[in-house]
Amino acid sequence: MGRVPKSAAKLIRGTATVHTLCANCLEAHINIIAQTSLSGAKFSEFDKLALYGKWLFYPQITQIGAFEMGKEPLQGLSQLISARNALVHFKGIRCRREFGFQVPDFVERLRLRIAAAEKSLQTVHDLVSQLAAIEKPEEPEWLRDRWDRAFLTVTPAFSF
Repeated sequence: MGRVPKSAAKLIRGTATVHTLCANCLEAHINIIAQTSLSGAKFSEFDKLALYGKWLFYPQITQIGAFEMGKEPLQGLSQLISARNALVHFKGIRCRREFGFQVPDFVERLRLRIAAAEKSLQTVHDLVSQLAAIEKPEEPEWLRDRWDRAFLTVTPAFSF
């Protein structure tokens, strides 16, 4: 396969970064929330859970409600974690050699399109705001920022 154009490479790196940072953000948020509600050994055991388990079980442990498995936003969280894990624990991908530029197969397999990054951002917003809604009446202030316009501020020279 030929070289990926620089503008496409920047876009690919950007979407990979979004997936990784979205997962990190969700982990930090649920840990901060849980640390205020769970103490000592309870938090220590909670902290050992995988990211999906933390979001699934925290509302149940604290008896404030529950997210529905198989539905948004947990479904989006599952996709986000898969994308993050594929990037962070990369095992290598074989790509066919093509003539001319075509979108490489790995872009789809690693969810490196803008739409996938926007979905990750939406998942963060939905999880945090829904947790806030069942925990207390007001969502965190940072959710009111214009996070949904993150990809509109830069017009990429290349898109796929």
